Amino acid sequence: MKGYIMEWAGLYLDAVSHFLDRAREEKIDPSERLVCYNMAARIASLLGMKDLVADIAREVSELGEDLPLKGWIKASIAGYLRVAGRTGKLKPPPTYTVGDVRFTVDLLSIGIRVRGYIENFKLESVKEPSNGRITEDYVIIRGEVKGFKSIAFISKDGALDIRVSCILESSEEGLEIAAKAVQTITEMVKA
Repeated sequence: MKGYIMEWAGLYLDAVSHFLDRAREEKIDPSERLVCYNMAARIASLLGMKDLVADIAREVSELGEDLPLKGWIKASIAGYLRVAGRTGKLKPPPTYTVGDVRFTVDLLSIGIRVRGYIENFKLESVKEPSNGRITEDYVIIRGEVKGFKSIAFISKDGALDIRVSCILESSEEGLEIAAKAVQTITEMVKA
């Protein structure tokens, strides 16, 4: 089950961005803005984004005092802040290198997100992977890294985004999995 959840983690991050953008639009109804803040905080807390949930709590407290549901929303966000604290990020050093690929790693208790750049990447030289898809702008490759489900996105300019679903025991294990994911994907696209 955790594999399916992590495959959609990127969509959850997009949902957080969508709800925050909507909540920050001043021309919509203030009650709707509160609901959007609540949704963004709920999703962010499940992803362990404690700092973002705290920022959302500050933004909500700055809204007008006479809004209906404001007290309830503030209490909900306080609960989400506690949840985010329990699922928070493990902090790795900022940048890593495997071969000629420099990348950063976000280690969450529910998985890994790797972002980097592949030097001299040429989309037109990539062969259609059996477990993926190539379009005119990007390559998507689904697979496994050390027994964990993964999905990689590589844009035509070489920007790399890999997500691996796993429950981490330590940051060292996460970094090892991230390095293996980068190595596997770069070998596939540069073969």
